[in-house]
Amino acid sequence: MLEQAYFVSQITAAIFVVASILFLALSVRQNSKLLQRAMMEDQRSASNALFERIAIDKEFAEFHMKAGTDFDNLDKVEQYRARFLAQLNTRAAIHAIQARKDGFVSDLEWRELQERLKFGGRRKNMIEAWHLMKDTYPKPIQTTLEELSGWKAPTAADA
Repeated sequence: MLEQAYFVSQITAAIFVVASILFLALSVRQNSKLLQRAMMEDQRSASNALFERIAIDKEFAEFHMKAGTDFDNLDKVEQYRARFLAQLNTRAAIHAIQARKDGFVSDLEWRELQERLKFGGRRKNMIEAWHLMKDTYPKPIQTTLEELSGWKAPTAADA
């Protein structure tokens, strides 16, 4: 009788352990999805804030256009501002690329990011900022960003 009670308690304990593991797995999955949403929402918020500022502030819109198309003719302070603006956008994109590699970015969000990177790849201030910050990121991130944006590291021929 005592032996049967022992086996029942062992089976009960095993059931509770399995149930606990399942609960933890579901919790981790839910937290991962929440983290994914938060990361993409942060990136979307940053993009929306930039788009809104461009739409309502003519002076900023002019600066933003010039930063992308006529960067070399900006004065030193404007170039500095343009690089920082580009670094904000690039960092958000890099975080989204890493999230994609980790499986946290949907196909729709990935296509949106690819389009933004293609646009950014044509902007001189984005290219300048990327060359300043590139070495702080792992090679796979560098490669993905450069493939998507069309950016490449300067070569000796470019100097």
